[in-house]
Amino acid sequence: MMDILFDGEKISQHESVNGHIILLRKRTIGKSVCVEYTVQKENLPLYKSGIFHLLSVSVLLLSVSAYASSLLGILFFALLGLILFYILFWDVEKEVLLVTVPLGLQFTSFFKSGQQTTCYIPWHCVKDVYIIETVSFHRVLYNLVVLTQPDQDSKQSSQKLIPLFQGTKPRISCLEKIYQGIYDLFPEENSKI
Repeated sequence: MMDILFDGEKISQHESVNGHIILLRKRTIGKSVCVEYTVQKENLPLYKSGIFHLLSVSVLLLSVSAYASSLLGILFFALLGLILFYILFWDVEKEVLLVTVPLGLQFTSFFKSGQQTTCYIPWHCVKDVYIIETVSFHRVLYNLVVLTQPDQDSKQSSQKLIPLFQGTKPRISCLEKIYQGIYDLFPEENSKI
């Protein structure tokens, strides 16, 4: 793990749950009332990425399917299309959490295809922030979640847990830095968060 200070940004290198290198950037905007946390996957060279392996397997299967029936070729291209669709549309490149003390939290996920999804939580709806553990098959994963309370105008009567950083899957050391930064933002409301 390495920390670098660059133009007011603090950049640290961590590992994801899957063993990939991710970068955590903390940028303070204004007089510490607005902090942006960015967790970004490091761009891998082509020979280390899954695309290289996908292309090599596709060339092998293409040569085999040239001698096999046309049904195998059709099945192969359908499978190849589904894998490419997954890589382009469901693989998250980076995730950004923007914490603004009087306004709220904004969480944005950026996909490799250029799409992005944004979730905004007004500050009065934020009840607490937790690091929780979940069990997935044979491993324990840690997630940073926001506990929200229903808005007065909302018809919803129950609290919700909103998980953050699901695409980049940082390890607990990275999540603890983000959690501590959020916790330190609100000294007068430490009982709340």
